[in-house]
Amino acid sequence: GTLHACDRLAQGVCHVALHWDGGRHHATQSQAQGFCYVNDVALGVLRLLDTFERVLVIDIDAHHGDGTETAFYDTDRVLTVSTHMYGPGLYPGTGSLEDVGESEGTHYNINIPFKDGVDDATFLQVVPPVMQEAVHRFQPTAVVLVCGADALA
Repeated sequence: GTLHACDRLAQGVCHVALHWDGGRHHATQSQAQGFCYVNDVALGVLRLLDTFERVLVIDIDAHHGDGTETAFYDTDRVLTVSTHMYGPGLYPGTGSLEDVGESEGTHYNINIPFKDGVDDATFLQVVPPVMQEAVHRFQPTAVVLVCGADALA
């Protein structure tokens, strides 16, 4: 699974690894949430941090990656970028623009919240420039891409 993929990356066996069933980004250290009983994304990033200095997490999903954000909210070694729907009645109700991290992690958390019904043109107008600047400034040594199937809706 995710940990095996991260181990292979850390060992230099491959440069790209894929886990089709990964991306359980809602669970926190102490609680299962949103159909996620464990946060394999956070566990994988922790494994990568044993080898890589800076890890960029890009989370593209209809729902905010709240558990992953929480796991790394106060560190400057992980930059989390989450694109998601945001507004009244949308699960999990987190991921506002103002949530930028805290302590050493201040400005190492980027949320790109969209209103329900965002179209491709708007997404492509907003996300690529933000990602390019994030990569340029953070200079990650490893990247984790979380692609939620519901982001395709």
